[in-house]
Amino acid sequence: MRKVVPAEGEHPDGPANKTPGRAGRHRVERGTARGLRRRTPVPALAVLVVLLLTGCSGWGDVLDSSTPGPGGGDECSTADPTSTDVGLRLPRPSGPYPVGESTFELTDRKRTDPLAPDGRPRALPVQVWYPADPHGEPNARYAPAATLALAEKHLHVCSGHLRVGLTARHAAAVRTPPTGGWPVLVYSPASASIRMLATSLVQSLASLGYVVLVVDRPFDSLVAEFPDGRVVRGPSEPIGTGERARRVFDTHVADLRFVLDRLGSIGRGNPATPVRGALDTDRVGMVGHGSGGAATVHVMLADSRVAAGANLDGDNPGPAPDADLGRPLLTFGSADGGPRNDPGWKSLWPRLRGRHRELTVRGSGHLSFTDAGILLERWDVRRTWSAEQLGRIAGRRSVQIVVTYLGAFFDQVFSGRPSGLLEQEDPTHPEVVFDR
Repeated sequence: MRKVVPAEGEHPDGPANKTPGRAGRHRVERGTARGLRRRTPVPALAVLVVLLLTGCSGWGDVLDSSTPGPGGGDECSTADPTSTDVGLRLPRPSGPYPVGESTFELTDRKRTDPLAPDGRPRALPVQVWYPADPHGEPNARYAPAATLALAEKHLHVCSGHLRVGLTARHAAAVRTPPTGGWPVLVYSPASASIRMLATSLVQSLASLGYVVLVVDRPFDSLVAEFPDGRVVRGPSEPIGTGERARRVFDTHVADLRFVLDRLGSIGRGNPATPVRGALDTDRVGMVGHGSGGAATVHVMLADSRVAAGANLDGDNPGPAPDADLGRPLLTFGSADGGPRNDPGWKSLWPRLRGRHRELTVRGSGHLSFTDAGILLERWDVRRTWSAEQLGRIAGRRSVQIVVTYLGAFFDQVFSGRPSGLLEQEDPTHPEVVFDR
């Protein structure tokens, strides 16, 4: 299929790692960034910019004293400060359509935020990716400024050096949809993650002809940034198990169902977004990574508005389901873990009455379903993420595999186009193993 988005400097595969294991996985799912000793101070102007962007009154509200400084030698990964180009370009979207991006806020005024300390209504930043008119505004940013500053700290990248280029347009007009509108995919990142790490995956899904809503989760994501610049940090300690973990997960499921409630009004232009009049709310799928994948399945069990779902390497923290699931489900697992080894999922498989597949990607780690392996091409993110989490498979190849199979899966569900990829193992994708 012809690609209309031009190539943007494809990079070679990133360095290989040791054989992945399961041990490091939950440090991303349930933990926060490991602390660093502060050896080089951040310039005062950089601190001021972050504080102004976030509206915070003090250093501790945004970045703690472990923040690495620029030019710190072994303290942080650097990019050429004299270069006018970005440090890394993401893979171009794999579908035939240019893509656009915008962010808006949804507030559930009927629900007090169970994760906030002050009884505020639950509010969510939602990023939308969509097939776009090729003309429009400049290219989208990888993440807003305050989020990038916090991501640099988390990934040990020197301040101002996390420069990543996108081909997506920012707030460009939506492409004229087919009769009935573009089908909708709701994407949910993992707990303690950053929504920007889903960018390669979701922009490619949008380029295939889907409107993709990325639902961020304040007080659970590592950092959640609203369109007006407000920033909410995630917890400083792992959520672990027990009552707090259950509350976080239940909130996650409730957030996704609330977004489903608002799809009709989003399609009518409330709130104002570029996708007004372009949504087919009768064709809705859901995708999630990690705990977002588990939440996807729990939403499907409770809500028939989701016609099909995909779980990307998510454990099931909930009890054995007491209902059958009669709609299609695709599950991807990492090489040395994944749902096939999780007791919670083993209790679910007998309840699946719809079409379902469980796949494993050889050489993958838990973060292979995100941009983590792509970032490794340019920065030594192994200081934050272990070899087990990153896996051995090249980041671009892993994302390309996942996009290809997700595209085939949702095309089959929504457009009735059968795909041999979902019937048997394919020699052009030797990394993909059929478990069920």
